[in-house]
Amino acid sequence: MENFDFEKVKRDPVSRRAFLARMSAAGLGVAAAGLFSGSIPGLAQTTPPGTGGTPTPTEFQLGTNVFDPTNFPLIPGRSINEVVLNFALTLENLESDLYRQALNKASGKSLDAPLGAASSYTLAVAPGNLNQSNFNGLNLNQSAASQASDAFMFLRDFTFVEFAHRDFVRAAIQAAGLTPVAPYFAGYRFSDGNPGDDLKTILGSILGLEENGVRAYAGGGRFLTDLKLLQVAGTIYSTEARHSAVISDALGIDPGPRKMMFDKAVTPNQPSENTFEYYRDPPVVIELAMKYFVKGQKNPNLSGTGGTGTGGTGTGTGGTGTGGTGTGGTGSGGTGTGTGGTGSGGTGTGGTGTGGTGTGTGGSGSAA
Repeated sequence: MENFDFEKVKRDPVSRRAFLARMSAAGLGVAAAGLFSGSIPGLAQTTPPGTGGTPTPTEFQLGTNVFDPTNFPLIPGRSINEVVLNFALTLENLESDLYRQALNKASGKSLDAPLGAASSYTLAVAPGNLNQSNFNGLNLNQSAASQASDAFMFLRDFTFVEFAHRDFVRAAIQAAGLTPVAPYFAGYRFSDGNPGDDLKTILGSILGLEENGVRAYAGGGRFLTDLKLLQVAGTIYSTEARHSAVISDALGIDPGPRKMMFDKAVTPNQPSENTFEYYRDPPVVIELAMKYFVKGQKNPNLSGTGGTGTGGTGTGTGGTGTGGTGTGGTGSGGTGTGTGGTGSGGTGTGGTGTGGTGTGTGGSGSAA
C-alpha cells in the first residue's frame, strides 16, 4: 500500500488530490466491509423492548425504534453497539453536510451545491484577518494571503474527510447486516442559515461543530461492548480532534483540549486544563446537534400510526340514557384522520354516551 508524506500532501495540490482520491467512498466501503464482515458479538439484531418486531429501513429514522432512550434519545437501533454506530452516523451525516455548506460559502457557491471535485474549490471570500490570530506566535512571518490559503486548504480537505467518515460508518453498519440511520429528512443549516461572510467567521461556525463531534466520540465510546468497534471509533475521534486543533489555531484559539460548557472530565485532578480531552454525555451531544436540524417540516417517511382512534367505538355506559334507550354505545367519531407520526388522541374518550348517541372525540390523532 502506498504511503503518503503528509508534509508533501500539505504543500502539493497534486498530492492532496491523490490523497483525497484514496479516501473516496468506494475505497472506504470496501475497507469497512472487510473490517466488519462476519459476525460481530454485540451487534446481534435483538428486538428493542415494546417494538414487537424488526424495523424496516424506511422506519429507521431518528425518534423511531429507540433502543436506549435514556443514554441515546432519538437514536435507533436493535442493540447497544448498533445504537452507538448510529449515534456516530447521525453526527457524521450532520458534520459532512454542514462542512459542504461552509466550503461552498467560502468558494462562492450556492450552499446547496453538491460536493464536487476538490479542484473545483477556490477561496472566494475575504480572509477576515486570519493573519492577526496566530496562537502562541506561530508562523508570524506568514503573509495574510498565504495563511488564508492554508486555512482554506484545510477547510476543503477536512470536508472530504468528513464525507469519508460518514461513508465509512454507514458502510460498516451495512456490512454487519444492520440498518444505518438516514440523514435528517429536512436537512441541516447553520443557526441563521449562513456560516459566515469571511473565512474566519466560516471557520468559527465549523469549530463548534467539530468540538461537539470530538466530545461525542469520547463520551459515546464507553458504551461499546465490542473492542473492534471501539478501535474504529478511536481512530475517527483522533482525526476529529486534529481538525478541531487546526481550526482553533487558525482562529487564534488555544488548540486545547480546553474545557467548554457541558464538558465532563475523566478525572477531576488534571495537572493542567489541557492534559486530557473532555467529553460530553450523548444526550447533551444530541441536544446540541439538533440546533442545526431544519425545523417546522413533517417527515414524509412517517405515516400517521395514531390516525385511527382505538377508542372510537366505545362501549357506552349511557346505553340506557336518561331519555329512554340510548344508542351511544358506538361513538360517531370512531375513526380519526391522523396527520402524522403517533397520534396523541389515539384512544377516544367519547365512546361512552350519556344519552342517545355518543360522539367520540378521541378519533382524530394529532401527531407530533
